[in-house]
Amino acid sequence: MRSVVLLILVVLPMFATSQTWKRKPKHSMGRGTLFMSWGYNTAGFSKSTLNMQGPGYDFSLSGVKASDDDFELLPTQNYGAQFNARVGYYIRNYFALSLGWDRTHYILNDKNETLLSGTVNPGVDVSGNWTGSYTNEAVTTDRSIFHYSNTLNLLNLEAMRTDQWFRIGENFGFSTNFGLALGAVMTRNDYLFSGQQDLGSTSLSGFLVSGQAGLRFEFFRHLFLQPTLRAGFIQQMNVNTRISDPNSLAKQNFAFTMFDVSLGYLFYIRPTNDCQSCPVW
Repeated sequence: MRSVVLLILVVLPMFATSQTWKRKPKHSMGRGTLFMSWGYNTAGFSKSTLNMQGPGYDFSLSGVKASDDDFELLPTQNYGAQFNARVGYYIRNYFALSLGWDRTHYILNDKNETLLSGTVNPGVDVSGNWTGSYTNEAVTTDRSIFHYSNTLNLLNLEAMRTDQWFRIGENFGFSTNFGLALGAVMTRNDYLFSGQQDLGSTSLSGFLVSGQAGLRFEFFRHLFLQPTLRAGFIQQMNVNTRISDPNSLAKQNFAFTMFDVSLGYLFYIRPTNDCQSCPVW
């Protein structure tokens, strides 16, 4: 009889504790949640000054305008979709770190009205008429003679805070995200000047800083749809423009905005108090 009583006294607290563990929920923004997402974007860019250096020339075009990918105007310049891919982990409740790969296109507009400054040696611009020294001379670019475009691969680390504002049981939740990111810019460049066209010159060209604000619509504990607005600054010090000449470079800095819509999935990989039950909101 004493053995039975002793067994009950030992097992009962363990059972009660186990039941307490299972009542503790897991949250989509709780510590130990892993998330992955994939989406598509559209981007806009501020006016900027484009500095070009190469054999026999060193000039800048100020006030240049650029757009993201235009399939009708430049089908041969398209290197694939403009996308956003991200994987992240909540290191503590409400706060996550994530790695992102955001790809967009920076394409110099045709008939760009700019100011030309610098020098172009005689005989260098064989297809156009830029030669000599210039100081803020008004010129209009012609895509058939001068063209510059980048595929911008923005590789970044982001710190983010998530807050949930609304939920309906386990089927729907509404959250907001705010974050700051810092990263590197990998560039694939197309360049046409002086009768020579180079396609696909690659380089680690600079860095970016950005901030983001987004909404997150969560479905059935795991799925989420997330529209996000990003804004930031890109500094490019080393855009390689000629495949065979590492000294042919472009330099530029500009502000950008990006709007993307992503579909993602939440993984609850860190149990709370060793609880292996399904997460709840």
